[in-house]
Amino acid sequence: MLVLLAGGQVYLVAGWIAASALLGATAYVLGAARLFGWSHLMPLFSMDVVRRNIGFTGHMMVISVLSLVHTQAAQVIVSKLLPIAQFGFYGFASSTVTRASFVTGAAAQAAFPSFTSLFASDDRPGLLRQYRKMHDLVCYGTLPLFTGLCFAALPVYTYVFNSGVARTLLLPTAFLALGTWMNATIQMPYVLSLAMCKPQIAARLNLYALAAVLPVTAALILLFGLPGAGFSWVFYHLFAYAYMVPRISRECLRSPVLSWYLHTLRVLGLAAATYGLAWLVITALQAFSLPVLVLAYAAASIAFAAGAYVSIDPDLKDTIQRFRGSLMVRNASAL
Repeated sequence: MLVLLAGGQVYLVAGWIAASALLGATAYVLGAARLFGWSHLMPLFSMDVVRRNIGFTGHMMVISVLSLVHTQAAQVIVSKLLPIAQFGFYGFASSTVTRASFVTGAAAQAAFPSFTSLFASDDRPGLLRQYRKMHDLVCYGTLPLFTGLCFAALPVYTYVFNSGVARTLLLPTAFLALGTWMNATIQMPYVLSLAMCKPQIAARLNLYALAAVLPVTAALILLFGLPGAGFSWVFYHLFAYAYMVPRISRECLRSPVLSWYLHTLRVLGLAAATYGLAWLVITALQAFSLPVLVLAYAAASIAFAAGAYVSIDPDLKDTIQRFRGSLMVRNASAL
């Protein structure tokens, strides 16, 4: 922002972004060297390591490349089938919702070392207990974030564009938010499958989705425009629910897939009874002003948090209580 306010042109802005990335990488290397020593950062070649990791790495490359295809497919198809203005509007909405998924990514990265360690030590009860805690944390914890995007859509888009564009983008944003939350619900099963050395499940999901999802995405955009583009992200995750979740339930969790579906439906039901009811009241009153939206969202969030606390896994509830107790002790000692 400072570069732009000072009158910097596009090359100066790009140069600052590149310099920021370089500074970040440098700080990471210095931090790693401080923790583990410079000798551990020297590159070496080991054929044994290559042999042990080539299969896993190959599947991860497939997952990375095809995930990029699926996340960007709707925008590419929109750019080809719809006017360029609508492509710009959809790109803005998509990037806005995608930014909120950093919470899910952070939780997945935090969970992976723990899952891997528990699997390597053959502590299956501990692994499943940790999985349930993290799965509940992500499913319940991220939903208010994505519903908040829907409540904020009208005032934010009206400010950035105008009221007509805001109304046009409301439904696509709702579908994008729902699809991204569905992505959050499969993050812990996905991370668990990686920790248990089964990356082929996610790799095959993305491979099969090329044939099953991309044609449907094009048809949805052609028939319904931007709402169809947003719903294509929901459709991709419905396909993931149909293929990946049963395999992970059977091969990793060793539990009935119906229990996983019912858990997800419970979270959605709670959201419908809180945020959905709040939105219906706003719509009935036609009161879409910012203060009313904020008040309705806050009231729904309090109700959702109360319902979530009752519904979450007992181990996660115990962790939250112990964390709250430690904060109280810390605050008391500080006083």
